[in-house]
Amino acid sequence: MRYGSEHPRSIRVQHGLAVTLTDMGELEEASKLSQGANKSYQKIFGPDHPHNMNIVTNLASVFSLEGDYAEAEGYYRRYLKYLVYHPGQADRRTIRCLRGLAECLEKQNPYEEAAKYYHKAY
Repeated sequence: MRYGSEHPRSIRVQHGLAVTLTDMGELEEASKLSQGANKSYQKIFGPDHPHNMNIVTNLASVFSLEGDYAEAEGYYRRYLKYLVYHPGQADRRTIRCLRGLAECLEKQNPYEEAAKYYHKAY
């Protein structure tokens, strides 16, 4: 069976490829695929659906690895906001998100705010 490019299964495969490309260091292509998957999932499920949040975390990682800490910060903040408003989601993902946000802030020099998030993570 073949699905169209806007089918949730196709989008999941697109996101899986983006994660693999991130792991391989092919960040530009990973970013394009993740952004496309993000837009597609938002159309189908809305911006705060759990499927979309997986993509948001990958985008945060990609932008952080690229050195675009301001862009990564926005995605980390979006995911953290999601975790706060969805009880039961506060687990190791929350800690990873807090740490990622703290690292992005530290790279941009707001050390006091970074320290606040590092403290929350540990």
